Amino acid sequence: MIKISADTTDNTTQTLTRTNTTPSLHIVSLMQEPVSGGSSKGKWEYMYTYGPYAFFKNTATGNWKTVQIISTTKYTINVIINGYEQTFERYLKGEYAAG
Repeated sequence: MIKISADTTDNTTQTLTRTNTTPSLHIVSLMQEPVSGGSSKGKWEYMYTYGPYAFFKNTATGNWKTVQIISTTKYTINVIINGYEQTFERYLKGEYAAG
């Protein structure tokens, strides 16, 4: 399990699993936004993941927050490798055979 830092009161966790070479990401969000006086207002609900980012929405204020869950470099390398892998699988199936 990997901890993701979004702010000082962060309890967000990320788990990455691999099934049939297709990664799936499960994020549980318990982040709270600090406000003046040391209290908190609303909770951060996980909405979706796009690219190397996870998007959260505050239940009380409606504000959105973006948390980078992997480095941009690692994400780009994964996209390139995944593209090569899919192309090679199609080649093995004969989808690129010369006619």
